[in-house]
Amino acid sequence: MNNISRGMTLVEIMVTVSLLGVLAMIADFTFQGFRQQAYISEALMVVQPCKQLVTDKLQTGTSTPTCTTTSSQFVASVTENNATITVTLSSSVGQESGKQLIFRPKDSSNTTLVYSTTKQTVHHWDCTAQSFSSSYDIPSGCH
Repeated sequence: MNNISRGMTLVEIMVTVSLLGVLAMIADFTFQGFRQQAYISEALMVVQPCKQLVTDKLQTGTSTPTCTTTSSQFVASVTENNATITVTLSSSVGQESGKQLIFRPKDSSNTTLVYSTTKQTVHHWDCTAQSFSSSYDIPSGCH
């Protein structure tokens, strides 16, 4: 009846280390997904002032606006051409660097609007994501 505890065996240590490795791999994969979603969320936030300016100009039928939205940590540029807004992600977003989100104003019949002297009503904005590595990073209205 000599029960002397001598610690963990080598097999027990190897199993523990293996389990920790699997958990770390799952956590890293999940973290990358959340990080990519944060990049897209910032792009959606940065484009809002430009979308509002374009909407106002389309609804009043006035001159072509100039979007002066500045870039941010994850957004390299926001450009606007005939009411279509393009957001380009910066190099700090890793594998999604240089990828673009394209926003187009649509009317109630889902026709893309362009600038004219007539007043137009923007019913919604259509969003297209170009060349993203995985679709889970992209908002549901932006495929």
